[in-house]
Amino acid sequence: MARLTVAHFLCVLGFLPKALPALIETQQTVTAALRDDARLTCRLTQTKDVVQITWHRLRHAENTFLASYTEKYGERVNPKLERKVEFADAALQRTSIVVKNLTEEDKGCYRCMFNTVSEGALTGQTCLQVYELHEPVLRVGGSDSTVVSCWATGRPAPTVSIDVLQKDLQLVANGSVSVANSNGSVTVNTTAVLSGHPVNGKQVVCTAQVFSSSQTTTMIFPDLDEEPEPESRDGLYAEESGPSLSYICAPLISLALIILILCLVIFRRKLNNKKNNSELEKKMTSERPQDDNTTTPLIEEGTKAKRRTPFKKTPSRMSPSRKSPSNPLTLKPRELFFNSGDKTNCPKLECLNENC
Repeated sequence: MARLTVAHFLCVLGFLPKALPALIETQQTVTAALRDDARLTCRLTQTKDVVQITWHRLRHAENTFLASYTEKYGERVNPKLERKVEFADAALQRTSIVVKNLTEEDKGCYRCMFNTVSEGALTGQTCLQVYELHEPVLRVGGSDSTVVSCWATGRPAPTVSIDVLQKDLQLVANGSVSVANSNGSVTVNTTAVLSGHPVNGKQVVCTAQVFSSSQTTTMIFPDLDEEPEPESRDGLYAEESGPSLSYICAPLISLALIILILCLVIFRRKLNNKKNNSELEKKMTSERPQDDNTTTPLIEEGTKAKRRTPFKKTPSRMSPSRKSPSNPLTLKPRELFFNSGDKTNCPKLECLNENC
């Protein structure tokens, strides 16, 4: 006690050095869920002559450049990480970056560096933890419905606990079982036995926690006289396993009925069209004449009248006294020439035949 008093007295007098405040203020650990965004911030507690700010990621002994800022050139981001990292706050005394759509590869420590003219590089560091946590599932089992089970899946392995809200009920923990999944996550199943009666209408709370993040599920004990709800293949209640089967089947049945009605309508139309075409073809066939060589009554009557009319010879234009020669060879060539053409302007020909 005396030594502490002396040390405090010397510190007040200035003989012992005082602890210097941190020049860079930052959050040592940042936790964020998988596929979320994380914001990392560094801030100078004192004003310095800063000319440049840079961010690096330290992971597996690798130092990866992320981004930098200067008043002259502004913000610069690693071209390979343009969709991953962006500035949220760019200034010479304070800087913040956002790491988007977090994956397991993004966890690690990030270093912010303030490059000054007089004091060199001032460095701060913050570490990012990426977690995965799914909503816990609570179930009541056993012959007397007094066994309570709760499980949750997360990365890293979550902490699963079961509690009751009523003071007249107690839970005796039986233990937890962890199962590693192929994707790196872990499923933890915690089981407890409920003591105290009656349990009808009592509430049980299951909490799953990873780092500072937690998720809670609450369930009310069912009536012991009622039949338990059927379980799915995964051991979950039907209402916990997903949407009811009726909600899935109803739209499918409606769609099938609509398709069936459309098919019936199309088939009926095709059948009617085929029937109409058949009737039209029959009608056209009945109206078509049986024999193409049969003549109409009018033509037939004209033919008969023509047959009854005697043939009359057309009188010859030549005078009876001047008959045409029976043998054309007796005519002169000139006469043959004019007889074959127009006779109106022909000169009067002399007949060489004695019978002219």
